[in-house]
Amino acid sequence: MKSIIIRQFVQRQKKVLKNAGFTFLFLTLLIGGDSLFTPFIAQAHEILRVGVYANRPKIFLDQRGQPSGFWIDLIEAIATKEGWTIDYVKCEWEDCLRRVEQGQIDILPDVAYSEECNRRFDFNQEVVLASWSTIYTRPKQPIFSILDLDGQRIGVLRSSIQYTDLVQEAYQFGVEPLFIEGDEFSDLFEMLDRGEVDILLLNRFIGKEAEQERSLVSSNILVRPSRLHFIAPRDRSDHILKRIDYHLNDLKATPDSAYYKAEEQWLKSSSRSLWLESRTGVIALMFVLPPMAILLLGLKKRTLQQEIDRRKQAELRSPETERQLMHSELRFRGIFEQVAVGIVHESLDGYLEDCNPCFCEMLGYRKEDLIGLHANDITHPDDRVVPDLSRLRSGEISSFSLEQRYLHRDGSIVWSNTTRSLLYDPQGQPLSILTVTINISTHKQAKAALQHIEQRFQNMAENIPGALFRYVQRVDGTTAVIYMNQGCFELWEVPAEVVSENASCLWEMIHPEDRDRVMASVQQSAQRLQLWSEQFQITMPVSHQTKWIEAAGRPERMENGDVMWDTLMIDVSDRKWAEATLEQNFRREQTLHRVLQTIRQSLDLQTIFETATMETARLLPGLDCTVVRYLPEKRVWRHEVEYRCTSDVPNLLGFEIPDENNPFAERLKQLEIVCVDNTEDLTDPVNQPIAAELPGAWLLIPLVIENRVWGSFSLNVARYHFRWSEEIIELATAVADQLEIAVQQAELYRRVKPIAPNSWKIKRLSPKLRKLLKWVTGRLMLRAVRWNGRIICFAFLALMRRNPRNVGDHFVRMDSS
Repeated sequence: MKSIIIRQFVQRQKKVLKNAGFTFLFLTLLIGGDSLFTPFIAQAHEILRVGVYANRPKIFLDQRGQPSGFWIDLIEAIATKEGWTIDYVKCEWEDCLRRVEQGQIDILPDVAYSEECNRRFDFNQEVVLASWSTIYTRPKQPIFSILDLDGQRIGVLRSSIQYTDLVQEAYQFGVEPLFIEGDEFSDLFEMLDRGEVDILLLNRFIGKEAEQERSLVSSNILVRPSRLHFIAPRDRSDHILKRIDYHLNDLKATPDSAYYKAEEQWLKSSSRSLWLESRTGVIALMFVLPPMAILLLGLKKRTLQQEIDRRKQAELRSPETERQLMHSELRFRGIFEQVAVGIVHESLDGYLEDCNPCFCEMLGYRKEDLIGLHANDITHPDDRVVPDLSRLRSGEISSFSLEQRYLHRDGSIVWSNTTRSLLYDPQGQPLSILTVTINISTHKQAKAALQHIEQRFQNMAENIPGALFRYVQRVDGTTAVIYMNQGCFELWEVPAEVVSENASCLWEMIHPEDRDRVMASVQQSAQRLQLWSEQFQITMPVSHQTKWIEAAGRPERMENGDVMWDTLMIDVSDRKWAEATLEQNFRREQTLHRVLQTIRQSLDLQTIFETATMETARLLPGLDCTVVRYLPEKRVWRHEVEYRCTSDVPNLLGFEIPDENNPFAERLKQLEIVCVDNTEDLTDPVNQPIAAELPGAWLLIPLVIENRVWGSFSLNVARYHFRWSEEIIELATAVADQLEIAVQQAELYRRVKPIAPNSWKIKRLSPKLRKLLKWVTGRLMLRAVRWNGRIICFAFLALMRRNPRNVGDHFVRMDSS
């Protein structure tokens, strides 16, 4: 009704001014030509590349694949007036922005203004639409505040400014939702249908359709109220944006223009102000009519404004209008009084004009005590200087959010998350500041306690001598490390960041002999959810050293089917080395003990040599052992006994090695130990043929009897460049010492053996004669000790072996006499 009245009045004014205006226009064209209207003439036949993406109902592709929506109708109306030829470029949102930046698109509609985008693109000056985004959920999953978003899966449009703002707000509140990105809004709805997301972030236009078509419910969380514009490549399409601004001013000032028709058709909005229609209609006439018409219109402007005011007052006094206003006021007051967040109206200079009960309860004041106070009176001194507040008052920014501290009436501190927005009057001038405050004191305390616990855990984790990490095996078979302390660098020589990005590098470090076993144990632990514990070897990627690792972790199955282990790995190389050393020493002692037992129980050198070579070869797998005797009368070294670990090596028993011109024989005669790491390096003619039969590495230990070389105890391994360690040399030397004792024992036995039968004859004599013989024998033994102690001692030991008690008693009596 209002629009019809205004249009009739404007038409009447046009008829009055028409004749005078045409006269002046004719004279102006005759005198000045088209120079007067040159700034408003478009560049005809210009091809304009316009980006199109899916954001129904503002801009989208219909079922036939043709561009449609509010912005399409608007740009085509402007293109018709300018004579532009439009070439629509179909793209997704992020791709559209990239193409604009690269100059592949001239104009992209429906872009929210931001400082970041303003640095990348050129914006037209005239605001086309105002928009904001809202959180939408299913009816059975209500969202009351931003704190309810913690842990929720939210579908967002990739690279949208609303997405960025929601991330910042969530971070300020300590909320950690999971954001899942989509290229278009249709992708977000598909993810919601598949159950991949729980919540959607939609603008107010597409959200209305979602409420009707999908029964979604909007929350009271508003994100990024913004101004929507056209954008163009930086510093390349300024003339196009100016022409768009010119036509936008004209279209928005003209009733029933293409702008309002597109708005009515696609956005279903009739919120235009009557005052704005009339004012913009008059302004349009002033721009179109010549100067003479402008003067005449100025005379009638006051009459037109009075008529508009009268009509507006008449409508405001109607019962229906009053009822609607009352209903709107009641709804606003109900929300204002009952909402669970603090709401404050501040004047532009910071004084409190109104506040709701929640804000009063948060600070412990009555409403009448707060009204009239300055905001700094209830703000912590350290938070009173807010740089963004001056930017807000100047209109540089439309809103901002921050965490600040208020002062409670009892003097305590109240932490809050505060959002301030600028409110405008109908003329577009700043009116007041709307402040929305949420009490986050409990959240801050919980967050501080959590940070304290996390810090303690972090300190403990960093001081653990090993790698503490969380290992995840996903349902699809992939693996990841989502947490790891810095101890992994000391353990693996790999930074924690590298392991977190690529968990497979850990498997590659495990020794090939252990890898399959460890993988199988991990799979078994995941299936049975039993404790995983293993020991295995790893090879360092930098130093190439080998370490023994002991690892343990308890698995836990997550809701999505993934299995997670909190695992600790420590370096047990020192312990394994100690265990191996103890085991080696134990086996060595056993070997020496068996050799010694053989020496004690037998005087047969062949048996002793066979036992010594066999036990040594068993203790050192892969080594062949040989006892070689030196025969000076023949000037050869002969293999007496040998033990081969494999049958591939030829049997060299009885093989004789020349003594003459043999450098190794000379060194053995000098009682030196000979080590040969690689027989391929031998050059002397004596040992080269032997190296062909026994290739690899040699170790020759001299056997010394009475300071003369008796032979050698030889070890050889069929590997070149083999390093004879100190442990092997020490073991071979110990066995050689036992062999020397055996040889000496055999020599003594050989010397004493001829007198053994006479000892048996003595036993047949009478006890008295035997006693006398024993006494004489004892005296002879005492005298013989001075002459040949070794032979007498051996004989004495032999007698003790026959009758230890009697011989011992006789020896004691003999010694005492």
